[in-house]
Amino acid sequence: MLEEIIVRIAYLFHWNEGIESGVLKKIISQVNCWQDEGNSVAVFQIIHKDKVNNAFSSSNWGLFTYDSLAAKFSAWEEAVKAIQSWSPDIVYHRYDLFYPALNKLAKRVPMVVEINTNDILEYGFRSPRGLYNLVFRDFILKYASGFVFVTHELQDSRHFTKYKKPSLVVGNGINLNDFPVIESKGADREENRNISVVFVGSEGQKWHGIDKIYYLSLKLPWDFHLIGISKKPDYIGVNNNVKLYGKMTREEYHPILVNADIAIGTLALHRKSMNEASPLKVREYLAYGLPTIIGYKDTDFIQHSPDFLLNIPNSEDNVYTNLDKIKEFALKWKGKKVKRGQIEHIDIKYKARKISKFMSKLIK
Repeated sequence: MLEEIIVRIAYLFHWNEGIESGVLKKIISQVNCWQDEGNSVAVFQIIHKDKVNNAFSSSNWGLFTYDSLAAKFSAWEEAVKAIQSWSPDIVYHRYDLFYPALNKLAKRVPMVVEINTNDILEYGFRSPRGLYNLVFRDFILKYASGFVFVTHELQDSRHFTKYKKPSLVVGNGINLNDFPVIESKGADREENRNISVVFVGSEGQKWHGIDKIYYLSLKLPWDFHLIGISKKPDYIGVNNNVKLYGKMTREEYHPILVNADIAIGTLALHRKSMNEASPLKVREYLAYGLPTIIGYKDTDFIQHSPDFLLNIPNSEDNVYTNLDKIKEFALKWKGKKVKRGQIEHIDIKYKARKISKFMSKLIK
């Protein structure tokens, strides 16, 4: 409907990872969806100078660089000036840390702040970064016109409810059109073929629960493929059934996911004091048709628990105490695929549309 169309949206965020990162893929997809609806969208990205070569390039995509802390503040100032010159109807800002320029912008233009994490828990209280965030977060959050949360848990947190802002919960999404529909293997489901298990993550993230995957590899004679992981742990033995690939592009790991039977999502979110999430990697697993094991509540599947998600408790011993369930789940789904029709609601177009409707109401 025409009354829901937003004429000009400025997307403002700070991000240093390259075009293969899930976050940047999500932002690109959101921008494309809003443009397809008839909106005019301009992107304003704060980025370190060393990362520019791997940045996304587009005519409506501006980069504001820095190479020091002082330069970072200046980059935010420059981005805000550029936004004001562009004269948007609304600003969509992926929250990171407070910068003085943000306060000025939020006072002049309606601003929606996307909340992807509980910053109080993420940054803590004792580090300089945490103390800075604790002191200054109010200067942006209380002037925002509304919040978009990626989980209900964040929406309900007292760290955000105190601002009494209009809000919306929209879990992370992906563009399903970017992924081929993978058919079930059918005849390949013979008993003597090993189950193939895949995990996509990154080094040093304790909440991934990599140690629990290694435990599974010692207990189950399956083939485990860990993408984004290259360091073998020194605290636990690793069998020959574990293959570490390190960082890979989607094109590089595509054959691995196509031939996998089961995927593993985050298994230790409790280590971040969180119970709910909507990880992009799990949406990618599902787009490949992979039944997935997770250890938390998924925002897009809270209302019902589909049989293609094995949701084990969010606890330190969740893998150890549910080994039989994991084995049963994998054997049940070996060679089978999740049907695309069962996951249409994780598509970014569906989610971007919800956000644009929310923003149009705030403008009115």
